[in-house]
Amino acid sequence: MVGVTDGWRGKRLGTALMTHAFERTLLIAEHAGCHCLWLNAVDEETAVFYEGLQFERIKPGALEMYVSIDTIADALGATQ
Repeated sequence: MVGVTDGWRGKRLGTALMTHAFERTLLIAEHAGCHCLWLNAVDEETAVFYEGLQFERIKPGALEMYVSIDTIADALGATQ
């Protein structure tokens, strides 16, 4: 689970945490294999934040979201 308390919102800490999670996910994909990073957003506001990080909803209005390994690699400028 990753989260930022209200006092730290807007200071890009959430983006830094997700960047780290993306980097770790690429390492796991390289060594063990996986197709995507999956998460459950806590609420609609958080889901919109994740959409800005290129996550997609499993279905419209859902808080379950994913981002593919290829999208993560592209976002970080990594090669797959």
